[in-house]
Amino acid sequence: MNLLSLTDIMTVHSSDSASFATFGIPSLGMGRGNMGAFEIHTRHDLMPTLSAKEMYKNAKFASFVINRVANSVKLPVERKLPEDMKKKVDAYFWMDKLPDFKLFD
Repeated sequence: MNLLSLTDIMTVHSSDSASFATFGIPSLGMGRGNMGAFEIHTRHDLMPTLSAKEMYKNAKFASFVINRVANSVKLPVERKLPEDMKKKVDAYFWMDKLPDFKLFD
């Protein structure tokens, strides 16, 4: 039996997808572990923490999701970020601290 555990969290974190969000482009970041245990993009992101078997499972799942979205008749998400996510993105990149700076209209 092939079981997957999935948690969906709408937030901003150190991910390649975050830079897309700064321009209002909906994006998806996938990672292994829980939000408190991510070792990606840190000094702890080392080969001993990786498992070829787990990476294969993650890549297979990511490929499945990407294929489903790319080949959807209708895009399964809106082509814009929700207002609460815009605020999170602004705060994550400190844009809310810059005077008169507005990335989103």
